[in-house]
Amino acid sequence: EGGTKLEELETALKGKKEEEAKFIAAQKANRDNIVSEEKKLKQLERSLKEEGELKKVEGLFTKLKDTDKSDAEALAAAQKKFQAVSAGLVIDDDGSDKTLQDQLMEVKQEVAQAQTEAKQSQMQLQHCKNELKDKLQEMKQTATSYEKDKRNLENMEKELTNLQNELNRINYEDGYIEKLQDERRRLTSEMRNLKGKMENIEARNPSVNFQYKDPDINFQRSSVHGVVCKLFKMKDPAMSTALEIAAGGRLFNVIVDTEVTAKKLLNKGQLQRRTTIIPLNKIVGHSLDQRTVSLAEQLVGKDNVFPALSLIEYDPVIHPAMQWILGQTFICRDMEAAKKVTFNERILKKSVTLDGDVFDPSGTLSGGSRPRGMPLLNQLEEFHKAQEEFNAQEQRVTKIDHDIKNITKVAERYQQLKQRVELMSHEVELVRRRLQQTTHHQHQEEVDALKAKIVELEEKVKHCNEVVETGNKKAKDLENKVKNSKAIQEQALKNAEKEMNVLKKKAEQSRMQWKQREQEFETLNLEIRELKASIETGQSQIQSAKETIDQLKQQHEQLNKDVEEAKAVVMRLPSLMVIQASVQQLQNDVKLAERDSADCSKKRENCQRERLKQKNANQRLSQTVWPKLLINFNSKKYKNKYGWIKDEKHYFGKPGTMYDFKENNPQEVGKRLSKLQDKSEKLGRNINTRAMNLSARSYEYNDVLRKKKIVEADKAKIMYLLPGAQARLHPPEGMDVLDGLEVKVGFSGIWKESLGELSGGQRSLVALSLILAMLLFKPAPIYILDEVDAALDLSHTQNIGNMLKSHFKKSQFIIVSLKDGMFNNANVLFRTKFVDGMSTVSPITPTENSFSTQGASH
Repeated sequence: EGGTKLEELETALKGKKEEEAKFIAAQKANRDNIVSEEKKLKQLERSLKEEGELKKVEGLFTKLKDTDKSDAEALAAAQKKFQAVSAGLVIDDDGSDKTLQDQLMEVKQEVAQAQTEAKQSQMQLQHCKNELKDKLQEMKQTATSYEKDKRNLENMEKELTNLQNELNRINYEDGYIEKLQDERRRLTSEMRNLKGKMENIEARNPSVNFQYKDPDINFQRSSVHGVVCKLFKMKDPAMSTALEIAAGGRLFNVIVDTEVTAKKLLNKGQLQRRTTIIPLNKIVGHSLDQRTVSLAEQLVGKDNVFPALSLIEYDPVIHPAMQWILGQTFICRDMEAAKKVTFNERILKKSVTLDGDVFDPSGTLSGGSRPRGMPLLNQLEEFHKAQEEFNAQEQRVTKIDHDIKNITKVAERYQQLKQRVELMSHEVELVRRRLQQTTHHQHQEEVDALKAKIVELEEKVKHCNEVVETGNKKAKDLENKVKNSKAIQEQALKNAEKEMNVLKKKAEQSRMQWKQREQEFETLNLEIRELKASIETGQSQIQSAKETIDQLKQQHEQLNKDVEEAKAVVMRLPSLMVIQASVQQLQNDVKLAERDSADCSKKRENCQRERLKQKNANQRLSQTVWPKLLINFNSKKYKNKYGWIKDEKHYFGKPGTMYDFKENNPQEVGKRLSKLQDKSEKLGRNINTRAMNLSARSYEYNDVLRKKKIVEADKAKIMYLLPGAQARLHPPEGMDVLDGLEVKVGFSGIWKESLGELSGGQRSLVALSLILAMLLFKPAPIYILDEVDAALDLSHTQNIGNMLKSHFKKSQFIIVSLKDGMFNNANVLFRTKFVDGMSTVSPITPTENSFSTQGASH
């Protein structure tokens, strides 16, 4: 064992060092990747800076182009102005070219129109002022009543504002409690459905439901963990059949904390059925050791064999019980793997295949067809899912109830305020409408309209007066220009020509500068377009590079942790020198144990010699004491006193019996008998000695009742053997007729699950019925039946004869039978007879209906 441990530690140390080296290599590769990605990121960022420089150059070119365009437009305007001045026209303020007479005429028309509009506005203004005065006089008559109503409206609006502020201060969402109530109703409905689903599963499998009553008032139900099959979950549903077969009946054991709890449940728990209880403090289980598991994996492959405990999940508290149930079992994918694992000399552990075939190292194999329907553990997986969902919804309902309880008062206050706000809003709206319909309010609206109209008219009069004043000044200026038109025309022409020449020179300079850079601008545009396309790609690459760097840094951190952990594991592993020293110490212990073994051997030899001496002494006693004892037993006195002597006398002195006087010392037996008689006498004073006899009688009574039920059930089966019997061929569940057919037999509408439930005669009838049904489908002229009635009684045999006569009228039979009076009414061609070991065959005459044979062979 020490050497094996040393080998295992050497392997573990080697593996951990390889793992450490792997982590260090991955860490270095990760660090190199980070450096590479950061270089790539810097290159992409430099490309973005180049884009900024190109944009600056592009801005310079764009400015030159815009300057050329604006100078060209200014030159065109100067040329147009020069042409207009040359034609005797004058450019006015709005840029239009007209003669001085035309401009003077337009100004005078504008002045006349403004004067007219001013007079009209002045008349309207005076009319509005008079009307406003009358309306204000009328409003004074209704002002008192209106102000009262207005103050009432303001007070109501103030109260409404206060209510709304108070409503807003409440931390409550309108309709929240109704939402919670709707959610609670929905969850309650779903919980009912889940509970029904769980109850259906438990009803189909009553053994998984452990019901009991509390043995005492202070009993803690948490001390009862539950039925085993409900206390674990499978990692892979495909393993359900194997795990179910591996655990067997222990699936329905109940796990509790201590044997005290178990005794309370058995004595006072009022259990409904016989139950096996597993106390965690007493149960001792063992898991498969890693050496055995590794050997099995090497033997058939890691994916073909699994320790049963590795396929399930459970609470660590029940680990001892799970070890006891599944700790020493392998789950294999197929029979070949199970066979290799189970019967390997270094393993020799029980194995179960995925199909439920069991291989036991003792040499027994069990298996066959898989159970019909969904496996129990798969059903319990659905039960666990429903249970978890039910618990989650139950917690949510509890929280909803708590929330509803906490916000009920707040919700009621909110609803009260909401109703008051709605009522007050309605009242305010009614008062506001009533005020709007009063005469005073209508007059107020008319007064406001008149005041606005007066302000508008005053502005218009003011504007018209300004237009008249400005027009008069402009007209006077134009009249002066008309008088000096020639001089003004010459000066305007000079100014226009000068302006045109200046702008022409500037435009030519701008054009020249642009032409020099135009080719560069086109080239730059092409570069910019290409750069923009590369920048779009670069930006996505930058983002991708940043994400990659982040991921690599995270991986780097994780690899650092892995490296440190691997180093720590390597450091924790004991050195080989320490293990070797431990092995040397173990070898020394072995030598000491061998020395002790030699001492024990000497003591054993001494004991054997002592035993031989005692045996010789017994032989001497047998030659002296036993004959006297036998004489006493043969005496009439003892025979009359002990009636059993007469019945058991022939066993006296025979080896291997309870009367082997060589093995049983009569003196010691006598002393023990005397002690037991004294003890019996003392106990007889307090114990009813007839209780045991009555108990035995009670057991006999229950046994007779049980046998009576069996006989009645067998009688019922016999009564229903043929009347009401049914049979059919049916494909197995989940298959079709091309996959195969099963024979199903039923009596009075109750279908049997297996042909193993039938008696030998019933199975014979089923087989013969199937064969004859196929023959009836494709009949033959002659049939030979050899002892088909061997397992049948007379009535069943007569029924077969009637069936042959009814359904095979055109066929004939050669039948061999060892019973008399069989197959009446059958169309039999020959009969056989056996006399003194010789058999003869003779034809049946048309008038004979049956035949008989005698003998034991044919």
